[in-house]
Amino acid sequence: MKKTVLILMTLIVAFGILPVAAQQVTVTDASITGDTFWTADTEYILNGNVYVEDGETLTIEAGTVIKALATPT
Repeated sequence: MKKTVLILMTLIVAFGILPVAAQQVTVTDASITGDTFWTADTEYILNGNVYVEDGETLTIEAGTVIKALATPT
């Protein structure tokens, strides 16, 4: 049984099925300018109002986690 579990865990890690801890980036009262790309390997935490300026592009990769603080600091 232990050998089966070890083999299964090895396969899960080898094929990337097990999620890797994402880095966190806090975006504070920001204006997004230029072409910006948010990736799924990063967790974005909004602290205040964040705007995408007119004519600019924010692309958010599928699976990206975006959270907001209930009360901005």
